[in-house]
Amino acid sequence: MRRLLAMSLMLVLAVGIAGCKKDGEKKIEPPKLASEPDKLAQQMVDAAKTGDLHTIYFVLPESYQKDVQGLMAKLGKIDAEVYNSAMALLPKAIAAAKKHKDKLAPMMGMATAMVPGMTPDKIFEAIDKLYAILEKGGLTKHETFAKLDVAQFLGNHGKAIFELAKPGFEDKLPMLDKITFEAKDVKEDGATLIVKMDGKKMEEVALIKVEGKWFPKEGADNWKKGIEEANKELDKMIAELEKNKEDIKKGIAQADEAIKKFDEDGDLGAIPGM
Repeated sequence: MRRLLAMSLMLVLAVGIAGCKKDGEKKIEPPKLASEPDKLAQQMVDAAKTGDLHTIYFVLPESYQKDVQGLMAKLGKIDAEVYNSAMALLPKAIAAAKKHKDKLAPMMGMATAMVPGMTPDKIFEAIDKLYAILEKGGLTKHETFAKLDVAQFLGNHGKAIFELAKPGFEDKLPMLDKITFEAKDVKEDGATLIVKMDGKKMEEVALIKVEGKWFPKEGADNWKKGIEEANKELDKMIAELEKNKEDIKKGIAQADEAIKKFDEDGDLGAIPGM
């Protein structure tokens, strides 16, 4: 039962990052993409350096974007009661954790050790910002969660999410400045992209045109199979969640009680597994 509860909570968070557009949020227009393969590749690297996930997403051909939206729509079929109950735990858990952060600090040692300059206070600050993004994006309620628009969410919140995650990989970002590209054998429907690091050739990537956009041939060849497999896995997961709905609801209720007790007296023993 704990495994099912954990699965449902993780699913809520994972899909929340994928996002929807909440009424009232700014409508983000599609970015203008470079038409030359090497310039497009450089545009993607530049977007990665600044956390422009919206631009990176639009390198997908239109039908691929629809496939992703289809996966999100399927996730929107998760039971509304379970979703809302699980999401309602988050602000309670965050508040209780902040209230008794001195009790949790020793357990956060690994996280702070992995990221230079990270402290428990900074972790809680990041959690607050993440929850604010989820709330602003309409992801704390199933009604808006089920109306998924990946592109709009990434346009409105992608850079903020990037900044939250950045401390974990910031030391790797300078490597992107060393990457350059060269296109050869460019034809109407195909090209070869040479990837270089510090001016030295690393690899060659075969590109093809998919719906007017340059895309790695290997990725295009495997796209349909990957989407089919993802749909099958989602079907299985949603069926399992529905089958075990009552147990999951009980688990969420137990978690709610544990959070309340921890909030009241700061006793970590109130939380299962602690």
